Amino acid sequence: MLMPAELQNLAVKTRRLTPDLAMGWKIGAFIRDFYGDLSDIRLAARESGDAVIALASMLEDRLFGGKITTINKDRPWDFLSYQHSTGVTISFHLLPELSRLPRQMRDIESDLVGMDPFTRVAYNRSVQMLTKEVAANPLESFCRIVQSCYHPLDQAEGDSLILCQCCNRPAKKGDLWFDGEIICCTACSGLEPSWFEWQ
Repeated sequence: MLMPAELQNLAVKTRRLTPDLAMGWKIGAFIRDFYGDLSDIRLAARESGDAVIALASMLEDRLFGGKITTINKDRPWDFLSYQHSTGVTISFHLLPELSRLPRQMRDIESDLVGMDPFTRVAYNRSVQMLTKEVAANPLESFCRIVQSCYHPLDQAEGDSLILCQCCNRPAKKGDLWFDGEIICCTACSGLEPSWFEWQ
């Protein structure tokens, strides 16, 4: 299959070409093209894997702090970028039915070594087909992309607690965010809490 040069280079570097690697390449290209300068960008991923390897290879040395935050916990997104100076946030929500191998192929992944050659060939074809689809189609075909803008609520006076308008829990103003419509806590905003522990 004919692949873009940048994705081919990633495949050579990592010694594999998977749908996740192609997805990471797509998301990395989107982030790079959207923001331009990445020195003020924080980037998080909900799980580690080939997508994070691709993102790290493409972007990590240019990001704020020089690393991607990997969570391995539940988050309302799969990948998240945040620009501190502007508050612009882009969250990427993968569509599992379109971005993952069919269930019957996922079910045999862990036992591939013991499988018969025909099953392994079918699995490899499935991987190649999905990789080609991810590489060839727009990111929006496999992923819902949400852009928002969050600013810390530091204009409030005094140290009194303020209610999050999403969950109604009280929080200090330094732990609240304003998106132009509502005031919410870090958890309800979907922002990665570890990015703001220093505040």
